[in-house]
Amino acid sequence: MKKKIEEFLKKIREIEQSEDKRRAAALPENCYFLGDYDIACLKREIGDSRYPYSADGFTLWAYSSGYISVNESTFYVILPASGGKEPFFTAFGGIKSDDGKYSPVSLFDTTALPCDKNTARYTVYTPEAAYYIAEQGGVIFALRAFVTKNKEVCFTLYAQNTGKDKKEIYLSPYLNCLLKHDTAECVETNWFKECKVTENGYLFGSVEDLDRTTHLENYGVIVKNCDESRVKKTERTTARTAYTGGTNVPIICADCLRTGVIEKEKTNTRFTDAAVAAEIIKLTLGGGNDFKVDYKLTCAYSKSDAEKLCSIPLSAAEFDEYVASAEKENAKKNSDVTEMEFGENSLGKLNGGVFNRFVKNVRRQVEFAALAKNSGVSLLGVRDVFQQIEAALMWNPTDCRAKILEAMSFIGNDGRPPRQYSIPPKDGALPRMDLRPFIDQGVWIIDALYAYLGFTGDYSILDEICGYYEYKGYAVCACDEKDSVLNHLIRITDYMVDKIDRKYTGCLRVMYGDWNDALDGLGVSLDGSEEYGSGVSVMATLQFYNNLKQMCDILHAVGKRDDLIGTYSAARRTVRSGLEKYAIEAKGAERKILHGWGDKVSYKVGSYRDPDGASRDGLTANAFWVISDMFRDGDETLREDILASMHRLDSKYGMKTFEPYFPLGMKGVGRIVNLPRGTAENAATYVHATLFGIWALFKMGESDFAWEQLFKALPITHKSLSTTPFIMSNSYSYNEEYGLDGESMSDWFTGSANVLIKVLVRCVFGVNPDLGGVTVCPARGIGSENSRIKIKVKGATLNIESRCKSDKAKRFFVNGKEIPAEYDRFARTEKIFIPNEKLVGNIDIRIE
Repeated sequence: MKKKIEEFLKKIREIEQSEDKRRAAALPENCYFLGDYDIACLKREIGDSRYPYSADGFTLWAYSSGYISVNESTFYVILPASGGKEPFFTAFGGIKSDDGKYSPVSLFDTTALPCDKNTARYTVYTPEAAYYIAEQGGVIFALRAFVTKNKEVCFTLYAQNTGKDKKEIYLSPYLNCLLKHDTAECVETNWFKECKVTENGYLFGSVEDLDRTTHLENYGVIVKNCDESRVKKTERTTARTAYTGGTNVPIICADCLRTGVIEKEKTNTRFTDAAVAAEIIKLTLGGGNDFKVDYKLTCAYSKSDAEKLCSIPLSAAEFDEYVASAEKENAKKNSDVTEMEFGENSLGKLNGGVFNRFVKNVRRQVEFAALAKNSGVSLLGVRDVFQQIEAALMWNPTDCRAKILEAMSFIGNDGRPPRQYSIPPKDGALPRMDLRPFIDQGVWIIDALYAYLGFTGDYSILDEICGYYEYKGYAVCACDEKDSVLNHLIRITDYMVDKIDRKYTGCLRVMYGDWNDALDGLGVSLDGSEEYGSGVSVMATLQFYNNLKQMCDILHAVGKRDDLIGTYSAARRTVRSGLEKYAIEAKGAERKILHGWGDKVSYKVGSYRDPDGASRDGLTANAFWVISDMFRDGDETLREDILASMHRLDSKYGMKTFEPYFPLGMKGVGRIVNLPRGTAENAATYVHATLFGIWALFKMGESDFAWEQLFKALPITHKSLSTTPFIMSNSYSYNEEYGLDGESMSDWFTGSANVLIKVLVRCVFGVNPDLGGVTVCPARGIGSENSRIKIKVKGATLNIESRCKSDKAKRFFVNGKEIPAEYDRFARTEKIFIPNEKLVGNIDIRIE
């Protein structure tokens, strides 16, 4: 650990002192790449960065400010905090002064004391661990935090005396664990939680009754290791008030941080005080010497298991050895995944070196979100996980396959996927779900399964058996039915076929909502005679139009259910006819693709005259007219109308989701009117949607416009940012009234990350597998000379190198031999097709 910290500090100082090195590594908000995956976060004025350390969904979130939380699905070990609130986990160092008092040094900005303004703090993220470093008074204090494969939270407190004279110091950790299936404390939290001192650490216990029959006992076992022979004294307590000095005293005002003494040590706490684990370890640190103490927090779910864990010693070398082993494993893993690289100086205004490193970290973002057990606070969004899977399966099909099977087991037996689900707290317990019928959930599932088959050729997944739940209204009920994944897909498709509006338009009813989930008013029944009316989402209808073809292709490939191929083909014709008749609105020589309409086509949205009287453009319907291949199957002249709409939607940060915004009080569109103008989906750059638009632009051969939009959408091109700058952001707000200019809602779970990867793979490099083989159709004017990608398709490894940047005709050389290319008039560039039987071994493709 000493070597790591010295290495990080050396690189940080080089960046601080060299303009060239700073420019080569710079990210927004005073953050810098120290390597491909190592990132330094220095003090920032707005927002926060964060990084997840996860094992099978058990996740430690490390914020650059110092906030740390730990959870698995709905189970929170350590609660999150933000916005200046008192943290549930923190750590301090202390240096003894001449007056006998200590000068406390917080390792985190979240508990920085007003008196330690001269402390220099850095956060460094590596794929293996987060490092928090604080320098003050000739001493380096640090904390390392990570999660093991066995779901153990490990952290090390460290101090190094960089001077020659000895110093009296202390190290002090503070943990307030929750250990409940809850997202916040309440008045009863203290009643049912306790912590007691053990021989080698602490034991937390928390009981909860989820209902009258589901009783849980949750334990958190902390064991530690340090060289006790060097410790002068350890002060310990399990009561928050004993550490802070009073019920209403904040941690930063705790007297013990200045005296080094916990006046009222308490070895067991429950009921009236907050049970915590806190201690102060005092020692003398000679010049040039260092000291560390390791802590391991492990969860257990029975008293006997917890007591056993208390007696298992922690070795001095265990953590360092684990991190070293993880580094080797990650290095091997990184060499096996999909690799993309763009020429260093060939992306115009975009820094090629920073962009290449950024893409590597976005790839980690996508894989984490695909395999997570929650996509926000506690629940896991179906549309979220399947979109991430569709990208992550390109390099990690094994884990994505397992995640697909997990998620498929939460489908309703009527074929309706939930909007969100959670992992049950124990066997036999029912999961928490969000059962609002957003119509788009199933379209992402079919997309992801089709992509899985296209990239892997693994049809055995269709024979895997998964369960169902039964939905009674908004209640989740157990269900004994089990069936194959293929039959799950059929039920999902049949559910959507049943939701086609056969009476009015032949398009897909929106029900509660679609991907634009803040615009959730289109499905309301005008007269209230039905729970949902006949309102339509054009985006979801276009997605379903594509799904119906995908399902026909899958059924044909497996040679099953010819009757359904006929049914789905007929449904597809109905949907296409409805889209052509109702989704396009004309005004003179101009045309618009509508976002959708209300019950019985009583009003339109994204039209020349919306309910508020405004002429409005919507991005996603335009984008999916192209992505779904309706553009290829229908009227090609719509190209100019789609482009005109996208240009009208353009802004400082790229194409907006809608323009103009939906004003407060506007009828028929739902809760989107409650969002301020220029935020989230309400006339802001919602980056996920912007990337859909960029995808469509590349598919139409409009590469210049696409690269211009991509430059605006990437956080690494921004001067300021409120979220994590080395991964994709959720949105960029712009509202002069509220002083908003580029702030984002969130980061790690945003779908913009997976769409970026798909755009680079499928559009820029043009790798598009289907059930019969793979098409390689790099973007017109690929945007970068000397770009390359290594990617696996059905067992073959494609090594694609592009040496072209101009719009001249492309030539394809496969394993050194030129093969004829076909011109694609829609993408306005050349392409080749490699059938399944030729996808064997290494295939080198050079494009000139």
